[in-house]
Amino acid sequence: MLNDKPSRRAFLMASIASVLCLGGLTSGQTVSPGQTIDRMVAARMSETGTPGLAVGVSVDGKVVHAKGYGIANLETQAAVTPKTVFNIASITKTFTSLAAMKLVEQGKLSLDDPLSKHLDALPAAWRPITIRQLLSNTSGIRSFTSLGEAEKRCNSSQDIRSYRRGDAIREVDCFPLEFTPGEKWKYADTGFYLAGMVIEKISGTDYGSFLRSHVLLPLGMLDTDLIDYARIIPNRAGGYSFRDGKIVNAARFDIDEFANGGLVSTLEDMLRFEQAFITGKVLNTGSIDMMRANARLKNGDIVSNYGLGLGLTPYNGQKRFGHTGGGGLGFAAAFTHFPAHRVTVVVLANADQEGIGDFANRIAELYFKKTISQTR
Repeated sequence: MLNDKPSRRAFLMASIASVLCLGGLTSGQTVSPGQTIDRMVAARMSETGTPGLAVGVSVDGKVVHAKGYGIANLETQAAVTPKTVFNIASITKTFTSLAAMKLVEQGKLSLDDPLSKHLDALPAAWRPITIRQLLSNTSGIRSFTSLGEAEKRCNSSQDIRSYRRGDAIREVDCFPLEFTPGEKWKYADTGFYLAGMVIEKISGTDYGSFLRSHVLLPLGMLDTDLIDYARIIPNRAGGYSFRDGKIVNAARFDIDEFANGGLVSTLEDMLRFEQAFITGKVLNTGSIDMMRANARLKNGDIVSNYGLGLGLTPYNGQKRFGHTGGGGLGFAAAFTHFPAHRVTVVVLANADQEGIGDFANRIAELYFKKTISQTR
């Protein structure tokens, strides 16, 4: 008979102990950024109850910190390492934008193409929505991941276990648009799911294969792939949530983890991801600049926090880009890059939590060049 699940407090104490076996510093000793990260991680694990974290930092294109902390799987007690496989959730959206922009460079897609040019059987209100609006979260389409408990999905008679590609969008295709396309900004998974379907239609291959050929392999990201719960994936982390003060295995999102949030990756791979934006390995500079440019609404207003599949919210006056992932399914992830300082930080966690993006930004700040203006 298995023992009862440990209390959250008991688990936290064990997790903290695994991180704090670092030795103390005597008076007068200098604390390195790496030691500060160790302490920040210990505090974060204590605060959130996260079993395991992986943290990596790259400065001027060189990895200066890559370390696993705590436990990847509570059932096997496997430790987190830079090779541990985590769900990266909505960071997938950035990969989807890179793949779409590759088709733009190939002349097979225009950001101003209407959805109806590439996909059939769409609600009438969706047909004129552009690819740009999908990738910038300005489409107005309801997110199928944000339906309230009292709301009935449009295809409620269909068993989610029978879903095939495209069935997920049927959950919301009977809902009216939340706003006229291009008039507002609202984060939504459905737009990126549709973008993934467009990528498959134009490329004539599945999303994962196109991404592998045109994004992952050029970057050397060999351990990044679409999630597959049936497949045996070495070094995969377990995902955890908290219930009644106890840590439990998180629920799976079985609808169809796809171009909106379906990738898994490792710290080692995600530290290579910055190359997509600072080299020409995936896209040319003009395409990257388009992704990093603030989206604009129809009235000319700038969307201050988002471009094309990239979050752009500044941090303490510093320009940055990146994305976070997570949302109640046992994982949280952050990728953030500060161009003026040439600093990239990746944080991967295997428990539900808020604020992982700001945590990554605070780590990045440890490596900021002091000569650069805080308002640059």
